[in-house]
Amino acid sequence: MSESVIPVAEKDGKPIKYKFDEAFQKALVISALRDENFMRRANGLLLPQHFDSTALALGCKVAKDFYERYKTVLNDALVTTTLKDYIKKHIFTKEEVSEVIPVLKEAYSPTVSLPPCDALIDHLVEFARSSAVTASIYDSVELIDKRDWATIEKKLKEALSVGAEDEVKSYDYFEEIKKRTETRKDIESGILPPSGITTGCREFDECLYHKGWGRKELSLMMGTAKSGKSLSLLFFGQSACLKGYNVLYVTLEVSARIISDRIDACISDTSMKDLVSHSLTVQRKIESLRDKAIATKDDIKPQVGLFHIREYPSGTLKVSTLKRYLESMREKGVQYDLICLDYADLMAPEQRSTNITENFRTIYVDLRALAFEFNVAMLTATQTNREGSKSKVAEMEHVAEDFNKVRTADIVISINVSQEEREKGEARLYFVASRNSESGLTITVKQNVSKMQFITDVVKVEGSRASKTIGSFVVPETEGV
Repeated sequence: MSESVIPVAEKDGKPIKYKFDEAFQKALVISALRDENFMRRANGLLLPQHFDSTALALGCKVAKDFYERYKTVLNDALVTTTLKDYIKKHIFTKEEVSEVIPVLKEAYSPTVSLPPCDALIDHLVEFARSSAVTASIYDSVELIDKRDWATIEKKLKEALSVGAEDEVKSYDYFEEIKKRTETRKDIESGILPPSGITTGCREFDECLYHKGWGRKELSLMMGTAKSGKSLSLLFFGQSACLKGYNVLYVTLEVSARIISDRIDACISDTSMKDLVSHSLTVQRKIESLRDKAIATKDDIKPQVGLFHIREYPSGTLKVSTLKRYLESMREKGVQYDLICLDYADLMAPEQRSTNITENFRTIYVDLRALAFEFNVAMLTATQTNREGSKSKVAEMEHVAEDFNKVRTADIVISINVSQEEREKGEARLYFVASRNSESGLTITVKQNVSKMQFITDVVKVEGSRASKTIGSFVVPETEGV
């Protein structure tokens, strides 16, 4: 519904303010900043002028401006850049930025739960519709003498039709070209960082369309048994966490304790066999990173994100179970950026069929839908078939059980390691299929499997982007060691 129908002032010029208490108005701003579903439905109903508090009004404007330009909610990693841009363009004064920062800090705090979307929208619709109808009645008084019934009817219809948008709104391709261009310019200038979740390797990121794992997408690592599929998921998960992203690691094969040991080894640069003898050194390194997970007074966003591990017995986890967990965490204020699922082939379908192919198809389709609904990047792994285990390079026809996995995934990358490469500590990552970028690329990487480090360096990138690169991955610096 057009915002022009909802008035911001009465006939005498007195501002129209929300009749909600401060807690409810805060909930509106928190949802506007963090809940994409809320903004998709309520953006046209939400106006900064209606807020009692200037700080909340500014917070609402930040949320609306970002959503209207990029059609997604403002990620906390972009808040500082956005505010600097507001000052540079004279949208906000420095004083206004200082006033809105506490609102933004509270909104993005991990301890702040996400308000219930439907209840907020119901009250917001009631207020907006009431305000619009009242204003249209006042406006119609002058039109009665003119007997302009058509305009009166039009105004009343517009006012009565005020409401939330449908959850799925049509995208007008031609109308949105200007916004797409602005977004591309912002990315090119560095104002808007890439939307992808980093792999932890700059050269790898550059080969991906989103410059990292894409939100609302399903990415698939493919390999033979013991080729490093779990190692890759763990590495990509901890790399994203150390860059400030919230990560959920779901393990269906290995216990949470073993996963934690592997992460300790990777982050602390310690061999698995030395974790016990170097336990205090490892602890100090991990704790120095944990301290960075708490935002300082000058930071909106912590430097290190959350890393949560959930373990389930093989063959028991359904997508619906995972969805309930994500919903419960969202209510507690936790929104994940990346889900590493180790791995989808060990999940259970919602309704088990005697057709194994159908079981896998529904699992993968449901996982991609879940990624879309929660605006996360979904990363999982799958086995190759027997032919793939014999091949030098695993191609799409080598996926085990069901080819629909390749059809459903947005990108499929195979892990290829010969005996000679294993002895040299190398592996080849081959882009089997990609929905939005090039296929056929091969990234040759150095590894340190004893320290659970899937990528320590990039040897070369072969394909249309061929180049030799050295030193792309650096183990994160730790303090007090």
